[in-house]
Amino acid sequence: MPPDNERLRIIHGDGAEFLETTDKGLDVLLVDAFDKTGFAPSLANREFFENAHAKLAGNGILVINLAGEKDSYAGLIGEAMHVFDDQVIVISVPDDGNHVLYAFKETYFEPRWRWLHNYAKELRAKFGLDFPAFVQKMERSSKLGLARREAIRRR
Repeated sequence: MPPDNERLRIIHGDGAEFLETTDKGLDVLLVDAFDKTGFAPSLANREFFENAHAKLAGNGILVINLAGEKDSYAGLIGEAMHVFDDQVIVISVPDDGNHVLYAFKETYFEPRWRWLHNYAKELRAKFGLDFPAFVQKMERSSKLGLARREAIRRR
């Protein structure tokens, strides 16, 4: 991880406690919600998603690693869909069964897919990572409605 600076601050701690004490205006909130015992109870509820939504900037994004069996977190996807007005994309992580949830605060968020595909190619050239495959996976998940299907399945 890069060192903290004026644009990036990494905090290792309880995400729910952090949200209660931090100011509004977060651009991105990255949460690894699992430990060896499962999903952290303080993050497994609507209140956490409501606090995250309240603390994000107008175009902020919440990113959460969802590990383990889909049944163990499908209800959380539904909570995120409710709080973030269905502005949620969930993608699977190859080879480990995990998923990553992206919740966008912007009410009518619509990714500019063509621009993202082009920018992903630039990033691949610069960093040597397969950003185009990642963008393709996000677009496919968005169009197939994986988050919505998981949320409905748990109702």
